[in-house]
Amino acid sequence: MNEKVVFQMICSMIRDGAKIIETSHATQRMDERGIDKHDIVEILLNPTYIKDERKSSEYYGKDNYRIMGKYDWSVVVSVYFPEKLIVVTVID
Repeated sequence: MNEKVVFQMICSMIRDGAKIIETSHATQRMDERGIDKHDIVEILLNPTYIKDERKSSEYYGKDNYRIMGKYDWSVVVSVYFPEKLIVVTVID
């Protein structure tokens, strides 16, 4: 899936009330770095870079994308389309 389609899909899901949850690893990183959930939404709505992580050995077979924005950190999200669910799995 190309970057523009992923961006449009995520924005559409957020506008349609998608639930955004974090794994315990992501929550730990948020606490360590003082990252607010609004910062994550900001990156999801205004990305500067999106990388398809589905082919990486670490994330193979899942709808995972690394998304960067205006901050010096990125998020890896798993996107569940029919459920309107975005899971933040990694912040680094």
